[in-house]
Amino acid sequence: NDCYQCFWKGIESRGQVLMSQDPYPFSNQGWVSIYNGSTIKNAINAVTNTDESVGWGADGGVIQCNGSNFVDNITCASFFEYDNYHTDGTLHPNHSYFINCTFLLDNDYKGNTTGDVMQHMVSLEGVEGIGFGGSQFLNRDTITNRGTGEGIYAFNSGFGINAICTPGTFCIYPSIYPRFCGFAIGIDVEQSLWALAVDIDECIFDSSGIGVYVSAFNNVNTTRCDFKIGHGNGYVDSVRSSTFTGCYQNIGIFTKNTHQFRIEDNYFEGKPNGAYWYNFGTVVANTGGVTNTVYRNHYDSLTFGVFTTGINNNDDIPFLPEQGLKILCNTFSKNSNDIYIDNAGLPLASYGGISRIQGTP
Repeated sequence: NDCYQCFWKGIESRGQVLMSQDPYPFSNQGWVSIYNGSTIKNAINAVTNTDESVGWGADGGVIQCNGSNFVDNITCASFFEYDNYHTDGTLHPNHSYFINCTFLLDNDYKGNTTGDVMQHMVSLEGVEGIGFGGSQFLNRDTITNRGTGEGIYAFNSGFGINAICTPGTFCIYPSIYPRFCGFAIGIDVEQSLWALAVDIDECIFDSSGIGVYVSAFNNVNTTRCDFKIGHGNGYVDSVRSSTFTGCYQNIGIFTKNTHQFRIEDNYFEGKPNGAYWYNFGTVVANTGGVTNTVYRNHYDSLTFGVFTTGINNNDDIPFLPEQGLKILCNTFSKNSNDIYIDNAGLPLASYGGISRIQGTP
C-alpha cells in the first residue's frame, strides 16, 4: 500500500457470536496475538473481532496485544457486539486485552480530511471487560487530523484502563501510565443499555478538547488521573450556549444524563490558550436526583473548577430525603471560578442546582 490513500484491510479474528470464548485456548473463536514490538500500519481496520463480510454472527474473536504498535490506521482496533456467556449462563469478561501498546497517528497518515479521517483509534460496541493497561493514545498529526478523533469510543461497552509496572518487573507503584494526547475527545463513553462498568485509573490527558466524555452511561469511575486542560482544539458545542456563545472550551471531565458516577482524586490543571478561551475541570449536567460526589480532586488555574448545569438534585420530588450532587473535600487554587452552579435556562417549575446539603452539619 505504498501510495497516497492506499489502506489494506487489516486482520480479522473471526468468531462465533453464540459460543463462549472458553475453554482456553479459545477453541470456539479466532485468536490473534500481537506481541514483542509488532507494528500494524496503514490499515482500514488494523484488527477486529469479526468477519466484516458476515457481521454479527462472526463476532467473538479474541485479540491479545502486548508491547506493540498501531500506526496511522483509520481504526486501530474495533470490537463488535459479543457477550462471553459460559454454559452455566454466567457472563465473563472478554479475554481480549492491550498491554503497553502504542496507538499513534502522525504526519505520515495516508488519509485526507474527508473519506479517510481517523474517527476512533479503538471502537467498542456491545462488549465488556476489555483491558488497556499502560497503553498510549497519541494524535501527533499536525497537518490534516490535528486535534481530531477519539482515543477510545465505547458504546454500551465496559472496559478498564490503568497504569502498569514496567514489563518483567514487580512494583508497588506502577510506572507506565496510559496517556491520551491530541484528540477531540480522549475517552468517549456513551449509552449504557446494560449494567456495565468503565474504570479509568491513573491516566494522563493532555491537549484534547475533552479528556473524558460520558453521556447516559452509569458506573464510570474516573480516579487518580491527571488532566492538562487548554491546548486542545476548542470544543465547539457549548456547555450552555447562551453563556459561552463565540467562545472556545476545553474540559477535563464532562458527564451528562448519567445517574451514577465516581470522580475522585484527580488533578485538573488549566493551560492558558488566548482570549475567549474557557478551561473547565469537571462539568456535570442533568444527572438527576440521586447522590453523586465530586470528591477529593484538585483544581488549579482554571476558568471553572467545577461547573454544574441543569437538574442535579431532587428538590422537585416531594416527601423524599434531600439528594443530589455533592462537591466534597476538593482543593481549589488560582481558578477564576472554583464552583459555578448554573440554573439559567431552566423553566420556572424546575429546580436546578445541586444538593442543598453539602458535607456535615
